[in-house]
Amino acid sequence: MSRSLPDSPGSLRKLILAGIVFNLLLPVTLSALQRQTSVSRPTETPANSPTPGPSPPVVDFQAIPDRESIGPDDRINLSLFITNKSSKPLINLKLNVDDLSFDLCTETSPCNEPQPVLLTSSLVGYRSFTGRVILKPKSGATAGTHKLLLSLEYTWNADKAEFLSAQSTTATISIRRRFEEETKGFPGGTAAFFYLLLPIIPAILSYQFFDGLRRGEGPRFPQFKTEYIVPAFFAAVVLSLVMLVAFKLDRGLDYSNPLVFMGVLLGSLIAGAVVPLIRWRRAVKQRRLWAFTTADSLETYLRKALLAPWSPPEFEWAKGKVDENEWNGMRLRQPDGAIVLGPKLQVSYPHKASQAEQSELRQLVEQLHIPDADRRKSSRKRLVDLVALKRLNLDFDERVTLDGTPFDGIIAIDEVQNWKRAGGYPSPLVPL
Repeated sequence: MSRSLPDSPGSLRKLILAGIVFNLLLPVTLSALQRQTSVSRPTETPANSPTPGPSPPVVDFQAIPDRESIGPDDRINLSLFITNKSSKPLINLKLNVDDLSFDLCTETSPCNEPQPVLLTSSLVGYRSFTGRVILKPKSGATAGTHKLLLSLEYTWNADKAEFLSAQSTTATISIRRRFEEETKGFPGGTAAFFYLLLPIIPAILSYQFFDGLRRGEGPRFPQFKTEYIVPAFFAAVVLSLVMLVAFKLDRGLDYSNPLVFMGVLLGSLIAGAVVPLIRWRRAVKQRRLWAFTTADSLETYLRKALLAPWSPPEFEWAKGKVDENEWNGMRLRQPDGAIVLGPKLQVSYPHKASQAEQSELRQLVEQLHIPDADRRKSSRKRLVDLVALKRLNLDFDERVTLDGTPFDGIIAIDEVQNWKRAGGYPSPLVPL
């Protein structure tokens, strides 16, 4: 059952008064509650603000090199400009460079003194300082571009305390490789390419020089020709890799060091001379053992002709001309390839030989020219030994002839330097 709203004037008046009283009491009640909450909350003590410290002076610092690149033995001037933009004086201004490749010095202090370098003892407020220091690459400094970090250190006072501050700037300097300018005309045009080939070029030049001496061409100035560049480049690359692996280097050799440069140069020259000197020594030894001379006896001539390493399996009696003169003889060769002419020889016993001895000697002579190299060499050596022991005699069978006339000496050497072969036929050196 629903309730109906009061419709009498008295009831309506009471309802309106109750609403007015409620609206008046609501703000008062909320305000009282808020005051009660504020009183019950504990009071917070505000934190103390930090005491402001002294502000550092404002400093402007610039460093300008007089050029961008230098050689390994050069010096570079570094101009400094320092401005104190505050009222506080700066004390003991020092400069330091954070790069182990450079030494820092002044006109009055040597470059080997430890860093930093004192620039001035004081710089008052609102004043500037201009000066100059010197940078010198250290021995072994890496070639290339270096970006230097320059730091200016100074002290200043405030509130009876001393403070240390620093200001930094950068400078870019390039260190040229040694002989950078000189190698611009070299194939490749750069010192880097020249340094790559440096261990190879002296070896090639040394080889040419000593090989010319070995061949009797006399001293001559060697040449590094264009066609040598490609094989020299590959040889240099291989050598560099071998050195990096063998010596466990983290980079290539430091050619800016004069001792390293001279060591590589000397080592390369020695390496290039080794091969021709070994060949030269071998040639001298062979010439001493096997070269024919005008002082040779018949026994020596027989030994050299039969036992030389290049002695042929079969000899040749040849004829030829020197100018208009005709020469005939056994065509033989010197260790250097020069042609000489020698005689045919005959061997015999110094006593009346028996039939068995004659047969043995005939068999030995026949084996001097057989195809079997081992038996041929053994037979030749046995014959030479028998002659040396005087168990066999030697004599001419057919001498060297000049225009049909027997030559006075045993061997024609200098006389047939320009000899040109005109013909010949196989013939044993020791006929039966």
